[in-house]
Amino acid sequence: MSELEKKVNELEKKIEELSKALTSKDNSSTAIVMFSDDMDRVIAALNIAIGNLALGKEVCVFFTFWGVPLLKNGGSQSSPKHIVQRLFGWMLPNGVKRLSLSKMNFFGIGPLMMKFLMKKQQSPGIQELLDTATALGVKLYICTMSMDLMGIKEEELVSEPKLVHTGVAGFMQIVDNSSLTLFI
Repeated sequence: MSELEKKVNELEKKIEELSKALTSKDNSSTAIVMFSDDMDRVIAALNIAIGNLALGKEVCVFFTFWGVPLLKNGGSQSSPKHIVQRLFGWMLPNGVKRLSLSKMNFFGIGPLMMKFLMKKQQSPGIQELLDTATALGVKLYICTMSMDLMGIKEEELVSEPKLVHTGVAGFMQIVDNSSLTLFI
């Protein structure tokens, strides 16, 4: 066998190994990184999560940075907090009720129009989507580093028993085993 034939055989073996590694990946899971607190993006993410569940996929949503305040319970801030953390608490949403749109917010009129249209079309609101997603089995993860930076305490979060606190490394293990990862 010539040297060229040996190299071709080696390359074919490597291609076959890579192909096996790619096809052996679990195609039944989706990981969504919820980075935004924009109303339209949150609705899209939750609809995608529920849609993937309907297809029989396992779905995990990782709330990080601006997505973390979405999981707040709507109550008052805990104390003590650094002044910058208190400012975050005042400036960011306190749950899912008062979110702005990513486009055409119009000083708060845009979200009111969107809610009106959703109600008229009998589309579920964000809280109903979130409740449906968790009831159907979407796994929620919250970024501990983002919580620490923004000064969000455990008692400020929704009382969702399936909410898992993790860091990026923990979520990356989930991403590594997912067939689809979305950043919203």
